[in-house]
Amino acid sequence: MERFYRLIEAQGFRYFKPHELLFKGDMHNNRHSRAYGKNTNPPEEIWENIIPTIRVLDELRHNLGAPIILTSVYRSPTYNRIVGGKTKSKHVLFNAVDFVVRNHSAPSDWAAILKTMRAEGRFRGGIGVYSSYVHLDTRGRNADW
Repeated sequence: MERFYRLIEAQGFRYFKPHELLFKGDMHNNRHSRAYGKNTNPPEEIWENIIPTIRVLDELRHNLGAPIILTSVYRSPTYNRIVGGKTKSKHVLFNAVDFVVRNHSAPSDWAAILKTMRAEGRFRGGIGVYSSYVHLDTRGRNADW
């Protein structure tokens, strides 16, 4: 994974470090979960897929002035299936993140900023708003849920 670390560090992200992008998920780390130990690191051929997504997230973090915690990044096909992810999940392609922000705002607030950034042409991708987190991907076309 040394090459992955070098690739990510070379991007000059202000707030995100390579190890954060390799977080395997809470279910992977939970001994009582069916998904325990089932996730993997992303294959090298898709490493660069995460770069546009993290660029957007790095800008969002700067705008918010508050820490962003990644709760789901890459999911192996097996892990994705076990945790109930969509069959064509962008997490499996390593160009999606689920995240929370450590401040007193709500997921709808974070998504609103992302939607403004997207409307300004800073990226094209999906924004999913959930009760406790937001999904962001850079799929190349706009989608909301």
